[in-house]
Amino acid sequence: MSVLGTLPPKLADFWQKFRAGYAEGVLVNFFIWFVVFAYFAPSGVIPAAMFIAGLCSLGYLSLKKGAAIHSFWPVAGLTLAILVFAFLRSDFVDLLLAGKSLGDAYWTSTRYFQAPLISWFTTWAFIFVAWRVSTARGQRVAVFIAWIFIGLVAIQLLDCLGNLAMRNGMNQRFFGNARPEMLIVESSNLNLVLLMLFWPLAFLAMQRRWIAGVGAAVVAIVLGGFVVDSNAHIVVLAVSAVAFFAARYWPAGLTRKAILPERVAAVIAGIVVLGFPLLIQWLVTTGLATQIHDRVPRSWAHRIEIWTYALERSLEKPVWGWGYEATRYFEPIIPLHPHNMSLQAWLELGIPGLLLLAAMWGSIFWFMAPKNATAVSQSNGFVELSAISSGAVEELTAEQKARPYMLAAATAYFTLNTLSYGMWKAWLICLGAMVLVVAILVIKAVKQDGIVAVTTIRP
Repeated sequence: MSVLGTLPPKLADFWQKFRAGYAEGVLVNFFIWFVVFAYFAPSGVIPAAMFIAGLCSLGYLSLKKGAAIHSFWPVAGLTLAILVFAFLRSDFVDLLLAGKSLGDAYWTSTRYFQAPLISWFTTWAFIFVAWRVSTARGQRVAVFIAWIFIGLVAIQLLDCLGNLAMRNGMNQRFFGNARPEMLIVESSNLNLVLLMLFWPLAFLAMQRRWIAGVGAAVVAIVLGGFVVDSNAHIVVLAVSAVAFFAARYWPAGLTRKAILPERVAAVIAGIVVLGFPLLIQWLVTTGLATQIHDRVPRSWAHRIEIWTYALERSLEKPVWGWGYEATRYFEPIIPLHPHNMSLQAWLELGIPGLLLLAAMWGSIFWFMAPKNATAVSQSNGFVELSAISSGAVEELTAEQKARPYMLAAATAYFTLNTLSYGMWKAWLICLGAMVLVVAILVIKAVKQDGIVAVTTIRP
């Protein structure tokens, strides 16, 4: 007998309603906090808000029958494996091995390993909430997020058109012009949030014919990239657009041979992760690195300097690396992190870390492909994802329609980790989890839209 069967009818009814609305409440509360602070400090607020939401969601860390178990365990396992390996290469473990007591080792160490490990549990719990929320409730949350996104796009457009005058005015009025250098950083971080949320929300917008909103978002992201000199954002958007159109116009012949865009992306991701250090080595050896350095914008020239130096340090300890978060010790040449996950993994965790990173990203892309994708399209020409206006598109499931958008979102996140930021940044990990949460909710929203449309048509 279930627990509900032992409760009085009114209390059982209340509990069922509470349980049904709890997941929606957790999601809505997270995004309320997100919209309040996203403009000012997304890099600080996202981890804090997701940590609280994750704690409230730990009870959802289980998969019901029928959930995407085949894709969850490999990805979750490999993400945890690289975090555990990083922990084993931390200064905390080094101090323990050197004979320090547990307490002395903990308080003496930098404890950088704490945030990523905690984020693994809380972010997965938050993702599971999105998985478990009902389709109708998921639709409401997705639409709520879409309106938040549109509002932030409008604010970013106004800010960029005024050369950050609005942000600068608020900084002087309310914060006494404290840390004016953070204006560019905060605007860049907001631009990054818009970029990462763009593809899943573009899926919802295109299904609802909010085409003007999609165009405004593209303009805001590109304009923001120019104004705050975050041209890497423009590169990320361009690369992800290539992935989107490649998936949308993927030849049916390749699909029938089980050559799917997600699996091709998995192979490419593995090659990029393992090959990036070799590419930098080749550029340095041939002298092309110096030539490129003298011809590119300053931000890219600085990246080449960082990548070259990180490569030199990696070659000094190629097998096991310098230890977790060791890139922090090479300031100011490496500013906290080398702006490339491959070089950071190799420099800090050696060859095992680099192989784990490649396997992790390969699994992320590989398991995005549906199991029965080869049976989706048997017609000649392109697969079912080939045209927005095609009648065949209307017959697809929400998951099938979403495939090019989701591949583009994953490609954007992968490209960002290849060109900017550090791989252990808690806010970047949480941002990736937030993208997945939004993607899950958006697919539920499109499903619900279809259910409502069918119900309306049928007597």
